[in-house]
Order: sequence, then structure tokens, then C-alpha cells
Amino acid sequence: MDPSEPVNEAWEAGLETADEVADDFLELPLGAQLGVLRTVVPRAVGALEPEAREGFWRRLRDEVDRYAVGEEPYDIRDQKPARTHWGRRDTALRSFLSAIAAKLPRKPPPVELLDDAVAVLRQLGARITEDEFDNLLSQLPRNLKDILEEEPPPAGLPRRLDAAGFVARIADEVCGGDRDAAFHLCAAVCRTLTERLGNAAIKARRQLPIDYLPLFAPEPPR
Repeated sequence: MDPSEPVNEAWEAGLETADEVADDFLELPLGAQLGVLRTVVPRAVGALEPEAREGFWRRLRDEVDRYAVGEEPYDIRDQKPARTHWGRRDTALRSFLSAIAAKLPRKPPPVELLDDAVAVLRQLGARITEDEFDNLLSQLPRNLKDILEEEPPPAGLPRRLDAAGFVARIADEVCGGDRDAAFHLCAAVCRTLTERLGNAAIKARRQLPIDYLPLFAPEPPR
């Protein structure tokens, strides 16, 4: 009997559970995700032999670097041919949309937010320089980047439109005129940019009037 068979069987048996855990983990707020990593990683990696531990850290750093430039990193949920959730190319997009959904009062399914997020990002792209928008695009999930490159921001819009006007445009475009819903949507998208893109989002915000700041600032405690 191949001594690796029990390990392989255990691996296959655990994949479905691992898929579910990965999905749940990616829907957590960023702070909670980091807390889970600090709890779990030392225990898991500490159990490895030194050589294996070094190899794991090296691969992990490579995955982080690839993700930072928009490439698709390793995903445990892609280890089976049959899948019931989004494919590997969509994993980063799902995570991005889940982060937006978590910030909305009604917590909609992430898949329902793609068109809304695109609308907000297109309007945002019309109010900052082309170079700055390209910088944002380079760090967005690849599927979202592809959509925005195929449907670029509308030309000729006033770059200095104030935040109220920005929200009003989104209200008319995707929220049926509901400005309160539009504010929550714009804030959810902009705050997710701040969380996920860091300095690129900060640079974009600095090109906007000061009254856009509440859209990008972390949500106040409730």
C-alpha cells in the first residue's frame, strides 16, 4: 500500500470543508481576517520541519507578491475539477464584492453588486486623472479591471463635481433615485478601495474635493 494514500484520502475528504472555510474567511472584515491569520498560521507553520517551513514562507511571499500586482495566487478551492462556486479567476472579484456587501445595510449577495460597483468606479474614474485611474485599475481584481477597460469612464464630465453631485449621479444611475442608498453604495465601494488598495486609493481621494472624505474614511463605530 502506498504510504501516501491515507494522506491523499484525508486531503480529498477535507477539501469540501476547506472550500467552505475559505469562502467564510474571505467574507470577514479585513481586521478579522488578519486576526484569524495571526491565530492559525503560527500553529500550522510551527508544526513543520525547518526546511518545509522555509519553503512554505517562500511560497507564501510569492503568492502575496503575485496578488499585489493583480495575478491570481494559489487557491485551495481550485484543487477539484468540479466546482459549485466561482472559478479561480473570479476569486479575487468575489472577495472584493463581499467586502462591499458587508458594508451595506441590507448585506446583499456579492454577485448582485458587480454592476453597481462598476457604475461607482466608472464615475470615480471620470473625476481623477487617467494615470491615477490606471493605477487603481492595475490593483483591482482582474475581471473587474477587464470590465472597466472595456467600458471606460465617461468623458467630458466635470472633474470637480462635489460629493453630493457624485452620489446623486449614482442614485439616478443605479439606485432608482434613492440618494440614501446611493450614499451607502458609494461609501462601501470607496471604503473597500481604501482597505484593499491602500496608497493608490489615498492618492485618488486626494484628487477629489474634501467633501469626498467621508466616502473613503472607515465606517464610524455603531
